[in-house]
Amino acid sequence: MKLLSDSDIDQLAQLSQLHLTTTEKEHFKQDLTQIIQYIERIQQVPVKDVSAMAHTHDIQLPLRDDTAQEPSLGTRCVSGSAGYDDGLVKVPGILPAKQS
Repeated sequence: MKLLSDSDIDQLAQLSQLHLTTTEKEHFKQDLTQIIQYIERIQQVPVKDVSAMAHTHDIQLPLRDDTAQEPSLGTRCVSGSAGYDDGLVKVPGILPAKQS
């Protein structure tokens, strides 16, 4: 493993817009070195024969049938309002308009 140099820490601090003292830089260097060593250990774990999974438990989530339903009461209440258009509620803009 390549050790982090003081210039590496200085560059990371600059990119992160952090003003670190010499003591903080040393602690940061030690912490990052431990993180990198841990990642290197994880990369050594043999996972070639492990199948991909979305969850650690082999469970099937109960899903409802995908059937058409009546709109909710909330949707019916606002659907006739002036600020409602095509299923969306229009609100005043808060960001300045882009200039070309």
